[in-house]
Amino acid sequence: ALRPPAHVARALALPGGLLAEEMHVTLCYIGDIVDFDAEALLAFPQAVGSWASRALEGNALPRARVSGFATFVAKDGKRPLVVLLQANELYRLKAMLSGNLDAIGIRRKDDYSYTPHITLKYLDEGEVAPEVDLQPYEMSFDRAYLHIGDAVTEYEFKAAPERMMTAIGHRAEKGLYFDVVVKAVSETEDAVMVEGYASVADIEDRD
Repeated sequence: ALRPPAHVARALALPGGLLAEEMHVTLCYIGDIVDFDAEALLAFPQAVGSWASRALEGNALPRARVSGFATFVAKDGKRPLVVLLQANELYRLKAMLSGNLDAIGIRRKDDYSYTPHITLKYLDEGEVAPEVDLQPYEMSFDRAYLHIGDAVTEYEFKAAPERMMTAIGHRAEKGLYFDVVVKAVSETEDAVMVEGYASVADIEDRD
């Protein structure tokens, strides 16, 4: 799940509704953990971490804007009152995360059409929806949260490592000699990971 900024959550909070710190944007809902075997559950945090480490893919942080409100079909006699989000980037994030979970055998329970939203309150049968502040609040998300029971794990979004070619040259008898080092450099990490090495000789010296 993603969490809205604190000031947005506080502005959206309703009497008798979810607390500001409880508000979230669900990406994938998996249901009860008893439905999965131990091996899949052990791989679950790593799969989410792998997704978060490449979630940005060179893009800016995912953004969303409050665009309206709605009530969903009643669940257990209660209707969720939600604010809707215009958040195209969340569809890409959800698809990436879904792929990681499918790979380890975690089948999601969210086979309905995905609608980015924040639940504000669960309405009892016959309860009239209260007035909602529909300011077009904008927000960005820099991390995700994995909820398994009462345990919560936080994952910071990072960009996938970019590939960079670095040429280091020196003069040799037959011309200019280059050692070409292929590196993966992450914008969010100081470390440089060397992925490969190649040498190119006999290049004509045009100086």
